[in-house]
Amino acid sequence: MGADRVGFRDESHIKVWIFLFNLKGSAAASQTTTDNNDVVLQHIHKDQGLFFLLWVRGREERRSPLRFFTSFSPDQDFPKGKLERYDKGVKQSLFPAQSLTAGHWFKLICGASFQHLPAIRDLTLVYSLVGADCIDVAADPAVVTMAQESLIQAEAIACQNPAKFPQWQGKPWLMISLNDAEDPHFRKAFFNPNRCPADCPRPCETVCPALAIDHTGVIGDRCYGCGRCLPICPLGLIEAQNYLSSPKAAAEMITTMAIDAVEIHTQVGHFADFQRLWQTLKPVHHHLKLLAISCQDHPDVLSYLGQLFAEIQPLDCLLLWQTDGRPMSGDIGKGTIHASIQFAQKVLQSDLPGYVQLAGGTNNHTIEKLQRLGLLHDAQTPSVAGIAFGGYARKILQPILENGPEMQPKPLESDPERFDQAIAYASQLINPLKSSLNPSLSL
Repeated sequence: MGADRVGFRDESHIKVWIFLFNLKGSAAASQTTTDNNDVVLQHIHKDQGLFFLLWVRGREERRSPLRFFTSFSPDQDFPKGKLERYDKGVKQSLFPAQSLTAGHWFKLICGASFQHLPAIRDLTLVYSLVGADCIDVAADPAVVTMAQESLIQAEAIACQNPAKFPQWQGKPWLMISLNDAEDPHFRKAFFNPNRCPADCPRPCETVCPALAIDHTGVIGDRCYGCGRCLPICPLGLIEAQNYLSSPKAAAEMITTMAIDAVEIHTQVGHFADFQRLWQTLKPVHHHLKLLAISCQDHPDVLSYLGQLFAEIQPLDCLLLWQTDGRPMSGDIGKGTIHASIQFAQKVLQSDLPGYVQLAGGTNNHTIEKLQRLGLLHDAQTPSVAGIAFGGYARKILQPILENGPEMQPKPLESDPERFDQAIAYASQLINPLKSSLNPSLSL
């Protein structure tokens, strides 16, 4: 499909994102912003074909459909997994939206409460270079700035040596995580070390996956709230300090810091809290490319998600449901993914609009399990769009990134041995998800 096939009016002032992919079982939508208009490309996938509808929202926020694009037969084959942008006749690869469509979406979770800037820099750098589609960070201006600087560095490295980084397709989207009410992802452990007995074996320090506990107590920027230290203290001295995202601060970050995506953590029974947060985000959400809603399973979860879907309409960006199975547990063991998979199956079977992505307990066994269940890259049945990796993704790089930082203050990429090792470990995690899109990545 070329730009001359689109047939829209006033094309000199409009940028349009055109989707080209195998239409069987696929779905896509996206948007871009120009000086004069916001352009949203939406779809309706029906049995007889796929229809594209172009919407233009002008400065006065009035929306009107320009026209329907040509409908295509479901049997018509377009280049598989390919998403292109036609901007005044110039065709460019569009990343990472096509990963959602193709089912290869990989999100790195740095942690909604994780604020350790050196680790955020290195995690963002490494996983971006190996093909991550999204980097999820705390809604903290310092954290966002560090991640953005790391993305710029990753782009420079990849462009200087494209042969070394075949997975690189462009900068991943930068996401901030928010909560509408109390949530385990938005807390930090705390205790007074002066109350600890001198002979305490310090099981809290041993169990902490973030190396966030030492003789001074909890290192606040390292703690991401997993809670494993809370029940293990023999004297019960450790407590959790919860915090709530500021809707106003989040809206300001969206408009001033070039945030690509927002993830809202919510739970059944928090609808009024969700409404309060969304009322502040709604006027600025057209700046986003993606809205993700993260929730844990519950007997009433499908009706709750349906209620949320109705609340956010009309939505001017892509929508993703994150099925949070067993939060912050992927580094514990093999079986931690079961809850997330079962929840994802429930959402997929409900036919709720939007993409579905796993989280909570994901690790190196997740992809194999999804493939065995026919939930990944399956055009015949509803499939997940991708996977978010947090604790496990951090765990496999931790020995490298924490290898004598005081003795090695130079950037990770300036230490070839450590840098190459980090790239290799991260590639082993992401390549099985991306390999069917690019067979050269197969291990």
